[in-house]
Amino acid sequence: MRTSRAPRKLRRETRRRVDAARVRRAPTLSVVMPAYNTRAFIAAALESVLTQSLTDLEVVVVDDGSTDGSGDIASSIAARDPRVRVVRQANAGLGAARNVGAEHARGAFLAFCDSDDLVLPGAYEAMVGRLQHTGSEFVTGAIVRGPDEASAVRPGWVSRHLDRDRDCLRIQDHPWMLLDITAPNKVFRRAFWRAEGLRFPVGVRYEDQVPMVTALMHADCFDIVRRPVYLWRSRMDGTSISQQKADPLDLRDRIRSQDEAASLFDGAPKDLKEVWYLKLLDFDMPAYLTAALSSGQPYVEALSRQLEKIRREAPAHTWQEVSFPSRSLAWVLSHGGRDAGTTLRVWQQRNPHGLPVTVVGGEARYDVPDEVTTAELPTHLRVVRDVDVRPVVRLTEVVWRGTQLVLRGSAMLTPLDTSYAPHRLDLVLHGPQGFQAPVTVTRHTDPRLDELALRSHEDRSDSGFEAVVDAAHLARALPPGQHSLDLEFRHRQGSFERTSPITHVLATESGGDRSPRCAEGRMVRLAGFVGGGFRVLVHDTYAVLEGSTSAPDDALELTLRVPAGDPVVLVELVDPETGVPHTELDHGTPAPDELHVVVRAAEAPLVLRTLHRSGRRTRVLWGGGPNALGAADRGAFVHRGAAQLVTVDTWAPTVVVSSVGFDGADAVLSGTSLGAAGRRLHFSGPRAHGDRSEPLPAGDFRVRVPLEADPWGSGARALPEGPYELASAGPDGAPTTEDAAPRHLTTSELRAELPPEHAAPGQRVRAGVGNDWNLVLRSNALAAPVAASREQQRLREEAYAAARVAERAPVVLLESFGGKSTGDSPAAVATELLRRGSDLDLVWSVVDGSVPVPEGTRAVHRFTPEWYDLLGRAAYLVNNNNFPHFFRAAEGQTYLQAWHGTPLKRIGNDITDRRYLTLSYLRTMDEEARAWDALVSPSPYCSEIFPRAFGYSGRVLETGYPRNDILVRPEGAERAAEVRALLGIDPDQHVVLYAPTWRDSVPSDSGHAKVLHLDPDRLAAQLPGSVVLVRGHSNSASAPSIHGSRDSRVLDVTLYPDVNDLFLVSDALVTDYSSVMFDFAVLDRPLLFLVPDLVHYRDAIRGFYFDFEAEAPGPLCSTEEELLVKLAALPAEDPRYRERRARFRERFAPLDDGHAAARVVDAVFGPAAH
Repeated sequence: MRTSRAPRKLRRETRRRVDAARVRRAPTLSVVMPAYNTRAFIAAALESVLTQSLTDLEVVVVDDGSTDGSGDIASSIAARDPRVRVVRQANAGLGAARNVGAEHARGAFLAFCDSDDLVLPGAYEAMVGRLQHTGSEFVTGAIVRGPDEASAVRPGWVSRHLDRDRDCLRIQDHPWMLLDITAPNKVFRRAFWRAEGLRFPVGVRYEDQVPMVTALMHADCFDIVRRPVYLWRSRMDGTSISQQKADPLDLRDRIRSQDEAASLFDGAPKDLKEVWYLKLLDFDMPAYLTAALSSGQPYVEALSRQLEKIRREAPAHTWQEVSFPSRSLAWVLSHGGRDAGTTLRVWQQRNPHGLPVTVVGGEARYDVPDEVTTAELPTHLRVVRDVDVRPVVRLTEVVWRGTQLVLRGSAMLTPLDTSYAPHRLDLVLHGPQGFQAPVTVTRHTDPRLDELALRSHEDRSDSGFEAVVDAAHLARALPPGQHSLDLEFRHRQGSFERTSPITHVLATESGGDRSPRCAEGRMVRLAGFVGGGFRVLVHDTYAVLEGSTSAPDDALELTLRVPAGDPVVLVELVDPETGVPHTELDHGTPAPDELHVVVRAAEAPLVLRTLHRSGRRTRVLWGGGPNALGAADRGAFVHRGAAQLVTVDTWAPTVVVSSVGFDGADAVLSGTSLGAAGRRLHFSGPRAHGDRSEPLPAGDFRVRVPLEADPWGSGARALPEGPYELASAGPDGAPTTEDAAPRHLTTSELRAELPPEHAAPGQRVRAGVGNDWNLVLRSNALAAPVAASREQQRLREEAYAAARVAERAPVVLLESFGGKSTGDSPAAVATELLRRGSDLDLVWSVVDGSVPVPEGTRAVHRFTPEWYDLLGRAAYLVNNNNFPHFFRAAEGQTYLQAWHGTPLKRIGNDITDRRYLTLSYLRTMDEEARAWDALVSPSPYCSEIFPRAFGYSGRVLETGYPRNDILVRPEGAERAAEVRALLGIDPDQHVVLYAPTWRDSVPSDSGHAKVLHLDPDRLAAQLPGSVVLVRGHSNSASAPSIHGSRDSRVLDVTLYPDVNDLFLVSDALVTDYSSVMFDFAVLDRPLLFLVPDLVHYRDAIRGFYFDFEAEAPGPLCSTEEELLVKLAALPAEDPRYRERRARFRERFAPLDDGHAAARVVDAVFGPAAH
């Protein structure tokens, strides 16, 4: 580390004078942007820089040999904006491109931005301004990660260590800044960069580490700004450089960068070295630990050598400061223990709701699997350490009781429970000048808290708390002014002590209430949010909406409560984003604590703001009531907006719900309809839209809104499990035009008056209020006690274990696609058993009450006590996928596996790139194969692949696919006519089915996203009179619906119960790599393939079993335009593919003659089938 060359203060003062006196021949800031094949992102990246509030900047784009036109995009932008310069070079890598850009930079300050990321608004002005003020050598700001700004989050280390603004630090002052070694969230003085000879390593990844550690170690001082400055974009397809941890070259470069950076710590203080080793073990290595266990032995050996080196060099106590998941895996792998590491990682993945802990001699220890010996993982590394203990405070209720602000919720230290020690909780409010106010806290028990906790091995029903904040006392005790008091919860449990803010909020209930109250002439309210901190605000200056009346000319007169001690001198409407005044309002002669203003219709949303005699300005808050005020059609309209602000907005039809009740399969809603007469209410979710209510009247209403849906006209069923919000449609169900889009709100008081959860037919529902004050609903398939993670663990360990050793029951437990459907080959087997009059009880395992069950069978919801019982006792099991990881076939059970499709893409053990497969899944499939008694194969082709891919050595039934029987049987035509009528398709309408597969590399919040390379609406427009059906893969069935209306010519049929019905009504199939091609080929109808990502999917994601391009039974199209041309030419072009389809069927579906199910039943059930 460098010693100071001159007094730090003198150097900073000199730099400030230079900044002030600089002749502005060069820009203030140079931003270097390397670009290599980021065509989809570079324009947005450049825009994020060029639209910064600091405009005196230049962007040096270094086109690093792009082959996708990224450099051309940059050049076109440079032609429009002279601040952009493009430097082109042959591909040399990110480090080299950054170095070239830095050499071309002319600004006083230097920054880096990758061409697939974004600089957040105002970032450069804040950082450069900080350097100009402090004279520091560089400044760093907070990174957020995510696919876009709306969903980005701060990494945990950012929240902990960039938690406040700090000036002129040295690394000794804040060693944890060694975690912050990325370049793009920093701005450097270019003179410092050059003086230190800082350069990025060339030809390797992780090029940031050495120069950033050098900067941290050598800087006389650096600054921190807490605000987010940079969006590190996570690509949804997993293709960015930072997402390639399974690549051996990535590991090589990581190790090289670690070793080079480690040399910089020679002679450094001990605490810096310790933080560096903690960084390596707990931040750098975890992704590699998991990747190693799915990789080849050379990868494992390279990682083990590096971990062994760290183990030798790091102080022994360092390991106890690494979080348990990382320290346990790193320790065993540092000793070459791949098998033990795999066991540990599978155990971790199978316990997503907390690892089990036992108390031994007063010490809490992780209860690791018995297969991992203490020689492999010593006892001292199994002990729960400070780093493992996490405080959780979940706010569930916020209630005003007079002038008392009551907070209720749950508080705990995970993974500890009362078997270790009682949990003690205190709450203190911290204010200015050391002000502290203890808050009375009492504890209580509530079984619902156990469900909300999501902890499998800890009883959290006793974690409840109630904290009572005396607002009147705070108003009296605090000095005059505007005060913000932070909430600090103090936890004590045994030897562990923690402080924390509120960490979670049940915002849909009263926990989301932020309504203000007036106490002792001051306004008091709870404010804040998870991640940003919660505060109690006590303000002398305020304005609160308390009521309204109609005024002439369709206006509204608003009554505002204001402080008598700081009267209002001006009321104005301002832009909610910028604060720029729009309109000054007449407020007459106000009373001491009250004033009246008249507002009229607005053309854009505006918020009310008051100017007080003290000079303070404050935005007017909503005090209570209906959350929407509308004088007349197209007249003044005022509603409760974001952050509780009174918002004057454009008029829109509005539904305000004031009370909610439940009755059977309906929600009973009361409220007021403002301009929304004739609309019909329904609950809308990502996967389904509920049935509609009767039309609303004008004014007050009371209607029943169904808690069921009948999307296919085959009978109403419970809503699919998930979240819903209140929506409405016109009387004829037609989509709402944009200018008449209705608002759906609730009254302020409804949060505190919500009904208890309701056991509706097939589901448990609970009402709530969303962030936008809409009524929301949550549908759950499981009853309250059963849904808790801890109860689920008990059912597995006790009820299921007991059922497995009980007498076999004459039951066939059927499951298809994890319970999401009742179709596929298991349905064909069930149909054959019914046809033969079998006495066996046919029971479908289903995810929730929305899944229709065929006549002659019954359903059991997954994870209910009855389901666990049948899984253990049923004599027969039939599945087309796998059961959950804890399943073990019982003695005497017969398990038939009817795998869901002929594979083009590699499956199971044949997948060579396993980065998208968890170790738990791989082990589950291995355990599954050992449990199968028979495996259905549709063809000799599959008979060769399936046993090898699944590691299966048992009986293979080469029978053809039972699920395809209906496609070739005579009754298929009759069924096609029924399905067309059900879907509203005319008998002579042409139908195109678009059914792409899922992508391992494209996840969504609900599993995997629907992949649409084809615009269904465009396809429908190109084929007049045709109907387009869109069918997502079962793995994307939980992703949001594409089109929800059955009145359109585009229907999303992802959740339609049986894909064979869709085959029967379709005249052509468009797919990509899905196994549906093998089934649809049985019909000898046109198949077309939209495969723009063919090379990537084949070579980088899955790999194929055969030459798809040579054997595909239809044209391969790389663009949507090409596909549309082929579809339009179908009648004339199709004959050339008939021979290819015949060859395709002969190889892949030679046994599909309509009797496959019969052959399977004969082979598996024998006499029991009759």
